[in-house]
Amino acid sequence: KSKDALGTVRMVKNSTYRIPGKPLIDELRFEHIPSLDDRAARFHNGDLHILDVWSHNHDDLFDRFGKVRSRYRKKGVRPAWGTEMEISYLFFNFKNTFLAKTKIRQAICLALDRHAFVKAAWGPVYKLADLPFPSTFPETALFDHQPPFKFGKRNLQEAKRLLAAAGHPGGKGLPEFVVDFPGHLGEKEKAAFAIFKRDLALAGLKVQMREGTFEGFIERSKRGDLQIGWVRWYADYPDVENFLLLFRSADSPAANWNYGGYASEEYDRLYDRMAK
Repeated sequence: KSKDALGTVRMVKNSTYRIPGKPLIDELRFEHIPSLDDRAARFHNGDLHILDVWSHNHDDLFDRFGKVRSRYRKKGVRPAWGTEMEISYLFFNFKNTFLAKTKIRQAICLALDRHAFVKAAWGPVYKLADLPFPSTFPETALFDHQPPFKFGKRNLQEAKRLLAAAGHPGGKGLPEFVVDFPGHLGEKEKAAFAIFKRDLALAGLKVQMREGTFEGFIERSKRGDLQIGWVRWYADYPDVENFLLLFRSADSPAANWNYGGYASEEYDRLYDRMAK
């Protein structure tokens, strides 16, 4: 493969590949196009054959039933469905005075309607992340016979009970939590956060959103100045280890991505054993 000065990566067919008849195509070309609008324009002009679907362009490409809009179907545009090697998740700062309490974290989880939250952020086509890694990995099969994620389904009454058990009935004595978002909130993210704020308010919890640069987010993380964060993680390489490192603590480069400061000696031991 090669990369030219314009930021194009070319992957050329290996004619001596060990499997006869493959690869099936002669070349793949990946172009680095920073502007989302430029990507869309070049795709619709036929200069690009594949376009990623994100929250910013979903409604332009699909109707409310999840079907490709007719104006694009007429041009031969077809969807390629699959689970992205990415997760979007909320984390808690385990060193925060209040969020260090397990019952408060559980109450926040149970107060949120995840289906409504994710649908608002990503549109009608989504998959809930009940594991810390995408279902594209074979390790997912290990959990096929496990009970569902206990705190993944909304239960407002249980959320209120847990808050009371933690010494904060109806949210009494708790501050307004800040949810950090490293970037600029689009309209869909704003709609999703409105659901988050509404759901938690019904349990007696108050939250506000703080946008900012990724650099500022990292600095606050290092200082332990985060309470709740909303982030994404995309696989740098196709292995489940690349997601499990998000919970690695202790003195390790992997701990840089453990934004909430989760720490478990047993987890670290198992992670180190698995990572080899």
